[in-house]
Amino acid sequence: GPPTVARLARAINGAQRYDAERVAQVLDVLAAYAHDLRTPLTRMALRCERLDDGEARDAIERDLAEMGELVDASLACARMQCWAGQPLQCFDADGLLGALVDNYRDAGRSVQLEGEVGRPVATCPHALRCVLVNLIDNALRYDSAVRLCVRVDARRVVLAVVDSGPGIVPAEMETVFAPWYRAPRTAARAPDSGLGLTFARRLTLAMRGELQLENRRNGGLEARLTLPLAVA
Repeated sequence: GPPTVARLARAINGAQRYDAERVAQVLDVLAAYAHDLRTPLTRMALRCERLDDGEARDAIERDLAEMGELVDASLACARMQCWAGQPLQCFDADGLLGALVDNYRDAGRSVQLEGEVGRPVATCPHALRCVLVNLIDNALRYDSAVRLCVRVDARRVVLAVVDSGPGIVPAEMETVFAPWYRAPRTAARAPDSGLGLTFARRLTLAMRGELQLENRRNGGLEARLTLPLAVA
């Protein structure tokens, strides 16, 4: 186009690159601070175990657990921004799913894998693993036995994390994706930072997928992650 339009386009592109670099720097600092916070939190937890006052010890342990959740959320935020900018790639999801389930079993947690993809998936492997871990961990808070079900059609794969917990009030089905939101009915039973599902959905969108929640007819919740299959 005309020279003035070209100069404007270069200026806009340069400003966008500068903003992206600044955001990356801020996220690096955030991640570093969050990571370093784990050390004093661990020391506090060890000192807390020596307290004779059981009521005070329990209260402090709850506070430390909440602080730990916030640290993990901060690190997840930094990772999310990093992974969201990565290009999608053809990836063997079956290998990731099998390794993920094996890790839970090695940790003594019951996660059953049902089905297989059998075809490459267009995704970011790190982001996919982060989303699945978030959904499975969330399900394990309410149920001791969780299933990861795989369904495939011509263009997409559905990875459904299924539990037999209390489910979600229908009016809150979308609200639970809002930052910092914790459903009143389950907040006391399974405390967390209220950011897990927010990050999970944003990462899913970055993978050009969909993340939906649905109460099961016989009780429990199904968290359904839908991703595109790789084009042959």
